Amino acid sequence: MEDKIPLPHWKKALKPVLATVTPLVLLPIPLAVGTEASWVGFLVLWMCVFYVVEPVPLSVTSMLPIAVLPLIGTLSTEEVASFYLNNTGLLFMASLMIAAAIESSNLHERIAFKVLLVIGHSEASVMLGVMCITVFMSMWMPNTAIATIMGPIVITLSAKMALPSYHQVPSIECVKINGDAMGDGLDRPLEADESRLLKENHNMLKKLMLLSVAYSSNIGGTGTIIGSSTNILFKGILDELFPHSTELTTATWMLYNVPPMIVCTVFGWVYLRLVIKYKRRKYSDSLNTRSDIRADIRPQYDKLGRVSFAEVCVLTILTALILLLFLFKPQFMTGWGDLLPHGRKMKSSSPALALCFLLFVLPKDPKNMHSSEPLVSFKEFSSRMPWGLVFLFGGCLSVAEASKSSGLSAIIIDTLNGIRDLPSSLVLVLLCFAGCGLSEIVSTYVVTGIFTPIISELAVATRVHPLYYLMPVKACCLFAFMLPIATGGNAIISDMGKLRTLDMMKLGLAMNICCVLIHVASVNTLGGVVFDLHTFPSWATKDFGLPSSLLNGTLVNATVATTLPT
Repeated sequence: MEDKIPLPHWKKALKPVLATVTPLVLLPIPLAVGTEASWVGFLVLWMCVFYVVEPVPLSVTSMLPIAVLPLIGTLSTEEVASFYLNNTGLLFMASLMIAAAIESSNLHERIAFKVLLVIGHSEASVMLGVMCITVFMSMWMPNTAIATIMGPIVITLSAKMALPSYHQVPSIECVKINGDAMGDGLDRPLEADESRLLKENHNMLKKLMLLSVAYSSNIGGTGTIIGSSTNILFKGILDELFPHSTELTTATWMLYNVPPMIVCTVFGWVYLRLVIKYKRRKYSDSLNTRSDIRADIRPQYDKLGRVSFAEVCVLTILTALILLLFLFKPQFMTGWGDLLPHGRKMKSSSPALALCFLLFVLPKDPKNMHSSEPLVSFKEFSSRMPWGLVFLFGGCLSVAEASKSSGLSAIIIDTLNGIRDLPSSLVLVLLCFAGCGLSEIVSTYVVTGIFTPIISELAVATRVHPLYYLMPVKACCLFAFMLPIATGGNAIISDMGKLRTLDMMKLGLAMNICCVLIHVASVNTLGGVVFDLHTFPSWATKDFGLPSSLLNGTLVNATVATTLPT
């Protein structure tokens, strides 16, 4: 009997086959139809299959528009190439520059240990502190970096919290534990049962503390545009689809997203605390562990030494970046960008990169100017820069523009007859759960790149404000709490804690459902205040340039049926 070929070998063998067969299978569609829209549809389907199956890397798939769109005459090579490094890509670079500076200066560690020193008096407060720190840093740094930073800290803290209190009643028959994984310096004899319970408690606490990092890093990414690269991609696609829209800025993004972000974080903390209490119900009366771990955190904080010049500079630049982006063109008031004589030509990447320029100029040690390195070296930045995402951004943006200019968007709108008749609130719930579910198994970049144009087309067709659907769905695409493969942060946390996929799925399901419902409630309350979602904007129809048959027929009939709930 022949040995079976291992699955990884099968995958490698299938990749060139899929890469060759997929376009050949799809090619009859445009050949039979013969329209420009059908050729763009062929490209979209080709890229979607490649994005899901990944016979080649995502960034390589994203190069296809450069070759195909000029060939079919939809866009010129210069037009397609302009999407690969525009305001979206430059803003993404700026966010990674500031993230590299935070890591290089160890500012993140000082913030983390300082917060835990202040509130680390109980197990519950430590978990809340960890989640708040993770959420805040995730607003400005990539999730994978946050997981890498906070994971080891959480493992150490959970080991300290799982140690027994020193005032427990001495045992009779005992097993002595010296230098155990539960912590060093534990010389008090423990009963065998107590030792087992302590280990169970430690493993449980470590896993749930690590999950708190995974949950809060995903939640924190919703708070700012630069909090996640998919947010930047979403904003870029939106700017291409609706160039006359001015409603979504850094300020309005934060005003809308930060409140539900806080609610989701608090819910996650309460939920995990209830899980801990439930898992301890069997031995809560017989096991007494430490609560105040500030004495264990103090040495870690002291190792950082005095606040350095680099930390002060990075914190100052980060604060200035937040203020400049927030007050650039906030819409609800006159921003500093509106006051400039040529402010209409400026976008958010300009002030962001201007501040980040200082990171490469200011020295880490001003006392040794001749030998000091800058706050961030270009080598540090380039080593952290995922250049493949630049191609991914460009591929999604160029396809979105090609779909609109070729008329494919109008065709998609005309095929959405069934959804048009549904109440907008129900459609919103379905879209949010669909985005959340797909993000568990498909890259969030792919979900964002595919969903954003389709949902925009649906919103215009049903005369619903596009942001009513887009903002909550975009947030829900980041709520991938169930699977290790869903996000890089999940994978890192799962590996650190040796978490079983089944455990993550059972605990993450409740988080997914509740966070989705929180955002559905938020868009129906706060969304109307921030974005005036009860009024269909004139720029939506204008920017899509829909044919008159759609505007005069379906859209007019759908106006009353899809009025947003008040």
